Amino acid sequence: MDNLEKHIKFKYTEESAKEHIRIAKHTLNKISGVSHVAEDQDGLTVSYNPYAVGDTYLIQEMKQMGYLPEKETKKKKGIVARWLNKMARENKKSFGNQRLDCCELKSKQN
Repeated sequence: MDNLEKHIKFKYTEESAKEHIRIAKHTLNKISGVSHVAEDQDGLTVSYNPYAVGDTYLIQEMKQMGYLPEKETKKKKGIVARWLNKMARENKKSFGNQRLDCCELKSKQN
């Protein structure tokens, strides 16, 4: 039979104290279906049987304790995305939420 174990990596959302990490590991180990919880410098990796416990349940429990799944942590945007966001902020500051004058002139002529 294949290895049925899956893994989820959770990142710390803030600088967690050792006691907070210990409590999170203890809580996870009490959940039926969780086989192992490993700690590294930036988070916890949970090994679990997907037929015994769902990943949505694990994510919900960890969010309550202040941990986010690695895929949900904020990733740095690329240079083009940052440039486009900056340009959009500058345009909004300059023009506001109104349409440009050229668009309004055409509607006034009709």
